[in-house]
Amino acid sequence: WTFQIRKGVPFHKGWGELTAVDVKYSIERGMDLNSIAGPSSQLGRAD
Repeated sequence: WTFQIRKGVPFHKGWGELTAVDVKYSIERGMDLNSIAGPSSQLGRAD
């Protein structure tokens, strides 16, 4: 995939301008199986 990051897009809660580094971190964190933000966090609890 190729992403085009527009200049001047504000990051969450005034943390500055969104960068490619921010996007890369978010994608990698979301794919990390050991992260609380990883894919397993999207699954409901099975009883």
